Amino acid sequence: MLFRTFDGLTKAQRIRTFETIWSRVKTRHWDARKVGANWDAVRKIYRPRVELEQSNSAFYTLMQRMVGELGQSHFGVIPPEADVTSDTQNASHGTGWHGMHIRNVYNEPVVVEVERDSPAAQAGVKAGWVIDKVGDTAVRDRLKKIFTVKQRIGMTNVMVASVAGQITKGPVGTAMKYTFRDASDKLVDVDITCIQTPGEAASFGNLTDIPTTLQTTVIEGDILVIRFNIWLLTPLMAQIREAILEHADAKGVIIDLRGNPGGVGMMASGLAGMFIPKGKKKLSLGDMNMRTSQLHFAINPQPPYYRGPLAILIDEMSLSTSEVFAGGMQDIRRAVIVGRTTGGMVLPSNIEMLDGGLKFQYAIADFKTPKGVLLEARGVRPDVPVRLTRQTLAADQDPMITAAVKALARAPRW
Repeated sequence: MLFRTFDGLTKAQRIRTFETIWSRVKTRHWDARKVGANWDAVRKIYRPRVELEQSNSAFYTLMQRMVGELGQSHFGVIPPEADVTSDTQNASHGTGWHGMHIRNVYNEPVVVEVERDSPAAQAGVKAGWVIDKVGDTAVRDRLKKIFTVKQRIGMTNVMVASVAGQITKGPVGTAMKYTFRDASDKLVDVDITCIQTPGEAASFGNLTDIPTTLQTTVIEGDILVIRFNIWLLTPLMAQIREAILEHADAKGVIIDLRGNPGGVGMMASGLAGMFIPKGKKKLSLGDMNMRTSQLHFAINPQPPYYRGPLAILIDEMSLSTSEVFAGGMQDIRRAVIVGRTTGGMVLPSNIEMLDGGLKFQYAIADFKTPKGVLLEARGVRPDVPVRLTRQTLAADQDPMITAAVKALARAPRW
């Protein structure tokens, strides 16, 4: 018997894809109770709908809605066309790097940081500016629908930052006109020529050529700030170790995890070990619980130790491994946590290729801090919250670093 073809996938392929997605959740979700009778009921609702869909995009949307019933991060359907259910990719002008960090500040896409010597910095962009347009694309209009979705504020903040970051990228080497509103709400047009994303290429699983960056700066005379863009053992661990050794007598250290989306989980244990002197009782950052096993994030002390005050800087785009590290170090009272609540997307996941180039990402474990706090959806809540406004950003180009410096006075010494 032949099946009618719908936009490239046959009806049989859609049914098979549905069954695969549903069964992966049923058999591999870490909490068998959560995907028991309730997940069986989800199948009864969505299986008949598969028969009715008339396009790939509608089918992908249906599958995304189904896994969304779980209400957890790291479950998602990734279409072969990057995302045919969203206009985000179509709104993007390129893949270049501009050096702006854009966040949701009172429901507006606000530049909260401009990296030194970046294309945006060279164009004169300032923290506190609202980005209105890139070329003919109205950025704020593209973000409006995010605010209409009923969801936790952490997810809204993550989506605003992710989408704004994507649609504001320009083509590498080509000047684009960006329109901002400055601190006084005056429209400012600037030309920004995006460049290739800087960094040393590294690999992570099936992903290759990932740009990795490490920035170490000394501020306020003798405070070391360490910032890296992703958790990858090579080449970053050796570079971080060298920086800590070089500044062993610093009066304070700030680990800046703003915008760091995660990576290799066990790197968090290794980094923590550089701040936990040998002889301390056995400590951990927490536990990752799978359906049939548990991964313990034990901290193994490893020199060079830094015993002085430590602050960890976070925001809504500090995700996954960044949350494991910050949440664990907070629980064992080794560091004071400063900034904005993280996105609460801490779950480890697999990505599986299905029919027609469709990818399905599904989480396989949850994570609890040493005190038993579930960080998924909740996020890491800072000890020292920093409330960002356009005014504070305009007055202080980096109020979060300023807050972290002050917080070191209350951070413990080990």
